[in-house]
Amino acid sequence: LREAIGEELSGGPRLPVLMDDVLVNCDAARVNSIREIMIDPASPRQVILFTHDPAYRDWGRVTVLEGGTISGDPRLAAGAGGR
Repeated sequence: LREAIGEELSGGPRLPVLMDDVLVNCDAARVNSIREIMIDPASPRQVILFTHDPAYRDWGRVTVLEGGTISGDPRLAAGAGGR
């Protein structure tokens, strides 16, 4: 609902959605529902999820902030693939 309201109000270019630990108080069913919406390949919107929980690493491309430096996805560097 919030995404729809933001899209309607923006009236301009599609901006990325920034989410900061929004899944902390969600049960498993809600987390799965949110995941399906966030990874929808038909959506033209970029979603950036900030979290300390490593359980969400498989949701997309991971970028790690370590000591003030942003490093790429360690899984990609290891040849494990990813999105």
